[in-house]
Amino acid sequence: MTAELPRKQRLNRLETIFIDAPIYFVTACTDKRRKLLAYPAVHKALIDFANDGPAHGAWLGRYVLMPDHLHAFVALDEKKSP
Repeated sequence: MTAELPRKQRLNRLETIFIDAPIYFVTACTDKRRKLLAYPAVHKALIDFANDGPAHGAWLGRYVLMPDHLHAFVALDEKKSP
């Protein structure tokens, strides 16, 4: 007979969800978790991309750039109907 391991307690669900202007939490990993992102040139490219984002309706908030992945908060402008 095998003993069951205790489960980690999950986070509570959000009480409020902002549907009109959501902020997304994005995680992206490199292929095979290769350490390709730990270079100043990559960080500069991310900053340049973020600075250009508002012109395209995308806003980069706080982020963490790790050697093999990125965590970021991203918001998008609402799509305006004609």
